[in-house]
Amino acid sequence: MLATPVYIICSPIPQVGKTLVSRLMSEFLLLKNGTALSFDINLKEPSLVDYLPNIT
Repeated sequence: MLATPVYIICSPIPQVGKTLVSRLMSEFLLLKNGTALSFDINLKEPSLVDYLPNIT
């Protein structure tokens, strides 16, 4: 059985680039593996679902 990596991107400080890093990581995994699944608990704009709605 293969292990599934989980990446958690978080910070207690707002506006430090969490959505940007999450977007870059998701797009990298899509290009590398062809699949990725992202979760976003951000209630404020901009949200990861605005940039990658098919995998968020």
